Amino acid sequence: MLGKLIGGAIGTIFGPAGTAAGVAVGHALDALNGKRKERTLTPSPPEDIEKLIRGPYFAKGEAFALSYYFPLTADRELHHNDTLTKAIIEMKYHYRHANAALFAGAVQWFILKTGIRREIDGIVTCPASQIRATQPLELIAEKVSQSLSIPYFKVLEKNGQASKTSGSGERKASAGSIRLTDSSAIVNKRILLLDDIITTGYTMSASKKRLLEGGAADVLPLAILSTAGEHPPQLLELGAITAESAGMPLTQRVKAGAVEQFYLFDNGKLRKAYAPEYGEYVKQKAKEAEARAEKRKQEEAKRKAEEKLETQRRAERELDRQSRLATAVRTGDEQSFRRLMGEGTRLADFEPLIQALMAKHDRIVKDYINACPESLTNEVLFAALESDFPGEMLENKVKAFHSNKRREAIIEAVREGRSKAVRKMAGMGFNLNVRDPMGDSLLDIARKKGYAEIVEILKSKK
Repeated sequence: MLGKLIGGAIGTIFGPAGTAAGVAVGHALDALNGKRKERTLTPSPPEDIEKLIRGPYFAKGEAFALSYYFPLTADRELHHNDTLTKAIIEMKYHYRHANAALFAGAVQWFILKTGIRREIDGIVTCPASQIRATQPLELIAEKVSQSLSIPYFKVLEKNGQASKTSGSGERKASAGSIRLTDSSAIVNKRILLLDDIITTGYTMSASKKRLLEGGAADVLPLAILSTAGEHPPQLLELGAITAESAGMPLTQRVKAGAVEQFYLFDNGKLRKAYAPEYGEYVKQKAKEAEARAEKRKQEEAKRKAEEKLETQRRAERELDRQSRLATAVRTGDEQSFRRLMGEGTRLADFEPLIQALMAKHDRIVKDYINACPESLTNEVLFAALESDFPGEMLENKVKAFHSNKRREAIIEAVREGRSKAVRKMAGMGFNLNVRDPMGDSLLDIARKKGYAEIVEILKSKK
């Protein structure tokens, strides 16, 4: 989950390579922080707590979160092996209430690290979304209260204690039912508002709003874990709040005392870095991405140039084959004709067929027309009819003509004065009663053109 999110952010800058690298970040963090599944879930010294958490982060635009929660649907391996994810599941759903000590220690570490102990007048917990005999978040708050002597006020609840919610709409509706049960406990007090897992931020936001409406002087939202959203939260290195930040809201004071950090992922290794180094890292990665893009551009240009050259070569080879085929047809070279036809070569135009008909290379013409029926154009047909080409073969071919093609052929033969062709076409059953687009009959056309022989042919066939 974390890796995918950080990968998305990196990918925005560096492209697909950054995204691909980012998916390993969550798992690399495990290697960075040690083998989590071997760790104890008993209270740990502050330095061990700091090694356990992945953050802290500033999440959802208004709350601090100490680490990540990995849902099963997002990352199965991290869901089962991340220490804090595993511990909170056991505590909330398997009654391992002893794990509350671990999370109480994490909250204490946050308070001591930032030095806000004197700034906090009370602790309030966000209301749970599921009814339980013992609420784990309340156990955590009680332990923090006892350890640091900060009063714990249980003053927020949801009307009817809604059952467990899942969807964004359900969470928003559930958050809307939060109410403050005792405003006197928090009036003019600075409140540390705790939640176990912040997902959409609706519950935390609504709880903070109710406390401020009830008279709280300030509210500092802190979630133990954050389910990462579309964008990764802001990674922080906590520092003590400063005197210069006095008068600002607690959230801003804690942020002012912290330094933003970033993840660097290079050569399969993950580490944290500060802004100056990260800035240089971004510039370097941008240069590398630009260089890769330029290389791809050059390779693409080279590929296109090679494709263009190869296309030209193929065209030249095809023209050469067509020229040799045309020569074979004209000269009656049957061996070359059959070899070139077998290679898929075809004539660029059908003039060589007319020349072959005049030279009586009937077998070549017949074989070509059989292989390419579309070559029997009007010109080729007329030449075949006028050259005493085998009539049976032609008759079978013209029977397959569409009526429009037959009509156009006889009109063109008459218009061009091809009396021999007209005589044979009449004998093949061509319709002699057709008219041209101007409405003239074949006889009208022959008379206007002065083709007396065709006039007599047409008269005799009626």
